[in-house]
Amino acid sequence: MSTTPKTYDIIILGAGTSGSLLANRLSEDPALSILLLEAGQDHNRDERIYTPGLNAQLLDNPSFDWQYISTPQPGIEGRTVKQPRGRVLGGSSAINSFALIYPSAAGLDAWADLGNDGWDWTGMKPYFRKFQTVCAPSETVRRELGLSHHDESVRETCGPLRACFPQVVYPRQKVWLETFRTLELENRVEAMDGKALGVCISTCHIDGETRERSHAGNAFFAPVRERANLRLVCGATVRRIVFDKEADGLLNATGVQYTVNGVEHQVSVRKEVILAAGVFGSPQILELSGIGSPRILGEHGIDVAYANPNVGENLQDHMRAALLFEAGDGVEFEPSLPEAEARRLYETSRTGPWAERACHTFAYMPLQQFLSAEEKEGLRSVLDKHLTGPSLSPFEQKRNDFVRRMIESPNEATATAYFALDARPMSD
Repeated sequence: MSTTPKTYDIIILGAGTSGSLLANRLSEDPALSILLLEAGQDHNRDERIYTPGLNAQLLDNPSFDWQYISTPQPGIEGRTVKQPRGRVLGGSSAINSFALIYPSAAGLDAWADLGNDGWDWTGMKPYFRKFQTVCAPSETVRRELGLSHHDESVRETCGPLRACFPQVVYPRQKVWLETFRTLELENRVEAMDGKALGVCISTCHIDGETRERSHAGNAFFAPVRERANLRLVCGATVRRIVFDKEADGLLNATGVQYTVNGVEHQVSVRKEVILAAGVFGSPQILELSGIGSPRILGEHGIDVAYANPNVGENLQDHMRAALLFEAGDGVEFEPSLPEAEARRLYETSRTGPWAERACHTFAYMPLQQFLSAEEKEGLRSVLDKHLTGPSLSPFEQKRNDFVRRMIESPNEATATAYFALDARPMSD
């Protein structure tokens, strides 16, 4: 273990979507010394990161992806599910599929109802415009995809992340929009205003001018990386947070242990340790530090510093299922380009398939609209069976009550559909 004493005012664990932003904002105060620890590397100028059309090369690649895999899931006949998460500066925002989609107001209000003051819709809404700057669509795209209701929000956005609408219009996008209009699911409300319902054309976090991925690593961290009070350590695997126990039994974080290339280091902290290691990494670090369910900690030989059975629980994720269909006669697909030609177009003019390769076409659908009276009754029976019971904790019951309200509401979406424009015929 390194014996060189090192102390910082703030230590941030994880330089991903939130950690990079926090490093930016907190280091604005020159009186604070900040250490940012990241398990991955800085690949900001790797073409696989910044080129939209090369996005698929990031997933399941250990240089960029943690390569998490679920345990066998009984609901899908024992199959496992891959869970891509970014292991790189910028986190999952550097490897995802670009789409910027927004929650409903009810979804954020539920966070506050569960005890997270300030995380409701009213508290969060201003930040949807503050974190990004949206490049206005061309007049052709605006007209043919009906994007005029976004005009005001485009003018109001003013943040470091860059986002844009589609570069070109594909016939299938227009058919998609028309299909949901016939289902009376057209949404003419700005997506940032809390009504996630109906069909929409979303933005993607691609810079509309450079046609490169904009993500937390290059939008928030890169512009401030030379600040004298900010230090980034890549390749740092956090082992645990070091705590002192106070007289009242509460814990006070005093430092962090981590390794780089097998060498152990320990740093001390004066003010705060901020845990920003992602949906899987954050609870893992808490458990390695002795905070979590005594049963789980005991199974792994970890002494209990603070018993909290909620650590690592209540993950609300979404399953994705692909639908295959036979295209009708006369439906044309955009011709595939050889890789060399796609590269030439991108490198010389930032056009072609490598400049886009993102999903802009979404639809948020309320289940109630598609059910008969008999099916609604059947749904109520299913919800009664699975969302109530004497063994539920007060927290679990409150969460389940919210899930039920969302499912039974005709004004809230319970499923999201999207159309991948780079989908190809199986014969291609």
